Amino acid sequence: MAQEQDPRALVVASDLMWQSRLAEGLRALGYRVLLADTAEEALEALASGVALVIVDLQGAVPWEGVVRTAKECATPVVAYGQHTKPELLRAARAAGANAVVPRSTLAEELGEVIGRAQQIEGKGPGVGR
Repeated sequence: MAQEQDPRALVVASDLMWQSRLAEGLRALGYRVLLADTAEEALEALASGVALVIVDLQGAVPWEGVVRTAKECATPVVAYGQHTKPELLRAARAAGANAVVPRSTLAEELGEVIGRAQQIEGKGPGVGR
């Protein structure tokens, strides 16, 4: 069970199945999970302070603003999308996402992907959480 002092992770995704799957994995890694279905919810959560953002590149929420705001807050960003959309994955990298992976990789390697994103942002395990 998540404790008040546990780091908060924001999941920005429209797909309820993926929201649930990511939330479960994040909780297992010790995060308290915030879910955002709209850009307003995502920006509000970012303003309140989170340790990590995971954003679906093909969801209903425009990911560009979420990534930009997270970068302004020095918050690590993991972006994911379908492997059949390499141009979208490249665009997320160019926009500043710390880790950009296909859905399948995120599902299989959640902890490792988060670790890479945190190292790139200079917020390794236990730093800035």
